[in-house]
Amino acid sequence: MSHASGQVRFPDGQVMYYEYNGTSDVVCNCLYHEKADMLKNWRNHPHNRCTCGHDEPVEIACSYADGIMWQGRACRLCRAVTDGYGMGTDDCREYVDGMPGWWVYPVSKGDEG
Repeated sequence: MSHASGQVRFPDGQVMYYEYNGTSDVVCNCLYHEKADMLKNWRNHPHNRCTCGHDEPVEIACSYADGIMWQGRACRLCRAVTDGYGMGTDDCREYVDGMPGWWVYPVSKGDEG
């Protein structure tokens, strides 16, 4: 069962992190401000929902395979992806293969990014 790390970029450039379920090809929708927090909750994260209605358009990227990026929506206040859950869903119709130029790469060796 393969999981990978993912990143969401908001219109102002802020990046947040999430876990990608490669088995189902979907985003685990809980967002984290720090990658370390995402890794601490690996395969044991809450299922967040946006309750404030302040979601906004985002770019969603994943390190799975050779990388992939698509458009979606997320709420930074509720820390939740609200639309664009990934390849295994109908809401991901257009995507781009490869890692985006804005991807935040790891600082230490052994961190897959």
